[in-house]
Amino acid sequence: MLTILATTGRVLLRHWPALLAWFAAGALGHYLAIQLAGYVGAWSSTWGFVLLPLAILSKPGRSSPNRSKQRHLHHGECAAC
Repeated sequence: MLTILATTGRVLLRHWPALLAWFAAGALGHYLAIQLAGYVGAWSSTWGFVLLPLAILSKPGRSSPNRSKQRHLHHGECAAC
């Protein structure tokens, strides 16, 4: 367990500028996609709704859609567990 934490810390220390840049790019993309969807949505609601999921997908720090399923299955809350 300590080896995993040490490796994680080492990777974060070496690559924090790139990770920060990717996070900032995702945040900017999220903001711009929402603004674009709003602008286009004022012109055509259909195209606004088509563009809105792009903003959700570009949100930084979003978890995988399968993570909630994995958590559910690992906690023994389903009938098969």
